[in-house]
Formats: sequence, structure tokens, C-alpha cells
Amino acid sequence: MIEAPLCSLTSRTILLEELGMQLFNITDMCYYFDQLQQVDLIFVNAAMVSKDLDYQPFAKHTPIVWSQWHKLGVTK
Repeated sequence: MIEAPLCSLTSRTILLEELGMQLFNITDMCYYFDQLQQVDLIFVNAAMVSKDLDYQPFAKHTPIVWSQWHKLGVTK
């Protein structure tokens, strides 16, 4: 997991992808005066993702399980 201000988000993502990592989740979005300032990026090893269906919900759950589809900030 890395903390990434918006100004370095792209460069940090590219670096980790070049090291064999894949973006898994984006959390802890921080806003200042209603503008996104930084996020936490969670990466996992890309080889792990390709081998484990738990990291591939569209492959594991077909057809789509709509009850598990959620938008950020929207609760059931």
C-alpha cells in the first residue's frame, strides 16, 4: 500500500506496475475543499492475481451477481 498525492499518482502506479505489481484497490480518498488530494493505492503481485480467482470477480462470478455491485458511498 502506498499513499499517493494526485501529483505523483501516475508515476507511482507506473513504477509498481514495472515491478510486477497490479493495482487492486483505491482507498482512503482524502478531499480538501471538496477536491480530491490523495489516495491510498493497494497493489498485489500480478502473478498472484492471474492464478487466484478471488482477485478476478468477473471470471469467478458469471453471470454478474448484481446484489454485490456497489457504488462508493452507497449502502444497501
